[in-house]
Parts: sequence; structure tokens; C-alpha cells
Amino acid sequence: MDDPSFFCSFRGAVYPVSLESTTNNRENQFESLVDLCAYKIVQDATQTLHAVQNVPPEICINLMKAALSCGRDRAIEALISHWPLTVMSLRKLAPDPFRSFKCLYDEEHLYTEVKHGVRITTGLAHAFVESLKRRTPTKLKHLDLTGYPTVEMIVQYLSFHCQLSLNESRQKRMITAYNKLCSNHECGEKKDYNMYETLPDAEDSYIIKLNAFLNKEETVMDLCKALKISKSPDSRFKLQVHSLDATCLGEARVHILLELLDPQFLTHVRLQYNGLGSDGVSRLAPALSKLTNLTALDLSCNNIAISSNQAACDRLQQVFRSLPYLRRLDLSNSRIRNKLKIIDGLKTPLQYLKLAGCSLCEASLNFLASSHHLQGVTELDLSENSLGQHCVLICGMIRSARSNILVLELQECNFTNVHLEQLVYSCLQLRNLKLLNLSCNDFYWEPLINSIARLSCLLDLLVFKATYPLNTPEEPTEKEVEHRHICESISTHSASWRNRDRLFTVILHHPYAGDRVFDIQLKNIVM
Repeated sequence: MDDPSFFCSFRGAVYPVSLESTTNNRENQFESLVDLCAYKIVQDATQTLHAVQNVPPEICINLMKAALSCGRDRAIEALISHWPLTVMSLRKLAPDPFRSFKCLYDEEHLYTEVKHGVRITTGLAHAFVESLKRRTPTKLKHLDLTGYPTVEMIVQYLSFHCQLSLNESRQKRMITAYNKLCSNHECGEKKDYNMYETLPDAEDSYIIKLNAFLNKEETVMDLCKALKISKSPDSRFKLQVHSLDATCLGEARVHILLELLDPQFLTHVRLQYNGLGSDGVSRLAPALSKLTNLTALDLSCNNIAISSNQAACDRLQQVFRSLPYLRRLDLSNSRIRNKLKIIDGLKTPLQYLKLAGCSLCEASLNFLASSHHLQGVTELDLSENSLGQHCVLICGMIRSARSNILVLELQECNFTNVHLEQLVYSCLQLRNLKLLNLSCNDFYWEPLINSIARLSCLLDLLVFKATYPLNTPEEPTEKEVEHRHICESISTHSASWRNRDRLFTVILHHPYAGDRVFDIQLKNIVM
């Protein structure tokens, strides 16, 4: 579970990154006296246990926030075991792991945030179940972990207890019926049978809401059983899946999952690398159409030949028409070509649209340029499409969306030095742009540096990504020299421009040295 590639897979359409706040305001805020005391108390589990039994319920919330922030597992267990409220929502107790803009471009930062989120969900789920087993005086009935990554091991752990609870309930009913039958008949020697139940008996069910990450067959089988049990009125321990991330499972298992998931709760679905193909998507379409509360859908990397399979095209169009709340869509690595009009059925503009490697042609680009989606999209990714020959059309599209685009990715689009001036001119009109990715396009060094300097004048631009020219030597120039070169160029172009005080990050990919990150504090540049 310490594999960085695993944690960095939590990105894309179903893991929205906050684009509103780009800094952590916590450092600029004064801690309240209650919070300071809470941080001190949770350092010791015994003090925490004493506090949770004596302080008002609202103070327990401060204690849990402090324990989660500090990673105090024993304090978390003590708080769960005596939780005075029936509901606990993780969203109200811990910061969103995807709250930072850095999650979009900094894999190390994403790794750290997701790993912390996984630790929180793992600790809370385990502490809750164990507190029920130990018959602690907790009042907690509903644990909401949605919005935070839950690893496969915990999904399997919770699914097992869901099955165990139902099996024990059935056994208890059989024993009760047997004892009652025996009491109605005269027996020489009467004996009542009893059984110990793992989870306590309760009038209301215990419910855990979560985001499920799956890529193993055995976990899918266990979760399917748990979902079926959760629909039973006899179940005392229920699972509600609000986000499904199912990868590398195959069409058959995905289909079973979609049929068993409750459309009332499911809002995010990612089905990457399941080898669905055009026929598989056509067969899944009825199940997808039932998920009417979906806000995010990722069908990328499934080799869906939309352009050459009219049946798949029609089915997907029907699916989109049945999803009125969909705001985030990823169809990357699907052969769309001239069939992008399938998303016209989405009446509300998309906020996130990723069409990387879709072989987009002029007809699809013209549709997007005139589509209502262009007026609402904040994150647009057209990477890995041959767009050089359509540069004028792309630039017109960029200018049309100048008031709403925050993230624009045009990586590996066959742009050359000829197109750079047009692209920069158009991007300079994106008044709210925060991240621009022009990596893996063939630009010369001096025009690229000149473009970086001009783009730094965009007051909200925080990150620019590009690639060193193809003729870059294997031994790159010293980073300090290049940093000074970029700063000098920015200083020249910003002489008559009042730059906002901010950190401007330039990421240049070197074919031999990897990524070079230049963090430039614009206020420190002499104008």
C-alpha cells in the first residue's frame, strides 16, 4: 500500500481538486483556545477517554478534529468508543485531501495527501467496527467516509462484517424459534440455547457510507454480497457506496457491480482499464442509464471505438441523456474522431472535460467550439490529439472560453514554433487561468522562454508546463543558470505590468534529466 503509483492514481474526473482556494489558510488563522486544548488532550489516549466522557458533545467534535489532524490512532479509538452523537461525517472533521491545487501537478504532494486520507478512513472504519464488537457505550450509528479514499482492504473488511452480521441474525432467529418451540412442548429436561453476536443488537441499522476502490476479483465478490445484504430489511450493518473506482476487473464484474449499487447514493464512477470496448459499453449502457444521480463519469482507457460503431455511439448518447447532473466526464483514449456530438445530450454544461488521445477531427472541434459546454467548462484537456493543423480553431475556442477556463491541457498536440505565438496570444485572454500545460510540443528554447515571461503576466496563472526542445543536450544546463534566464526574461516583459505577489511555478520536462521545477516568487524579481 506504500506504492506511490497507487496513491497517485486518485486523480481525474471522479477526484475533483478544489480550484477556488490555492493556499492553505490554516497557517494564517489563530487557533481558538478550545482547539489548542484539544490538540494537547489527544496526545494522550487516557486523557482523551476521560475528556469524551465529561465534556459537552460539541467539544468532542474539536477533539476528533485534533486527533485526525495529528494522526493519534488511540485517541481516535477512545473518541469513537464513547461518541455522543448518532452521526459522524468525515467531511466536517478533516480537510478535503484534494483541497490543494498542487494535487493537479505535484505527484509527491498528491501522494502525501491521499496517503493521509487513506490512513484516516482506515482508522475510523476499523475503530467503529471494533467499538461495536466491544459493546462500548458509543451512540454512533452512521459513519460517513465519503469524499475520502478508501483502500480495497477496508472495503473487504467492511463487506465481511456486513455478511457476518446477517448470518448471525439469521442464526439467532433460528435459535429463538427453536427455544420457543421447545417451551411449547413438555420436555423432561428443558434447555435454552443462546449465541454470542459479533455486533450488538439494535433497533436501527449501522450504516457506513464510503468511496470504494476496487481492482481485485475477491473484493468485488465480497462487496457484491455486502451490497445485496444491505438492501435486505433484516440487515443490521449496511454499506452505501457513493463513489466507485473499479479498474482492471473486466466487463462481467463491472456489470454485476453496477446492477447491485444503489443509484440513489452513487454519484461518481470510474471504470478505467476494464477492456470494455464498444460492445462492452453497449451492454453496460442500460445499467449506466439507471445511475441518474451521477455527477462524474470516467470511461477512459477502454478502447471504445465510438466513431466506427454506431450502436455504441447511440447507446452512449442515450446514457448521457439520462444523466441530468453529470458535470465531469473523461472519455480519453476512445476513438471519437467526428462523433463528439454524443455529449450534446448533456443539457447542463460540463465543468470538467477530458478528451485526451481521442483522435479528434475538425468536425468534433467545431462542435465543441459552438457547444454550450465550452461556456461552462473550467478544466479542459485535449492532449494527445493532432491539433497543429487546427491551431486557428483551437485558439478561437480558447478565446471563446476566456471567462471560465481555469485549467487547460494541450500536451503532445503536434504544436510547433509556428503555432506558439497564436497559442500564447489566445491564452493571455484567459483571465482566470491557473494552469497551462503545453508539454511535449516542439518549441524552440528562446521563444519558449519568451512565452513563459509573457504568460507570467496573467494574474492568476500559477503553473506552466512545457518540454525542453528536441535538440536539448544530454547534459542539461545548470538549473540555477536556467532559473536566472527565466527570471530575467520575466523581468523584461513585466516592466510595465503590475504583477500580483505570487509564486509562479514553471515545470519543464527534460528528456534525460526528468522534470525540472522552477519556483519563481514574482515579487522578488527586480522590475
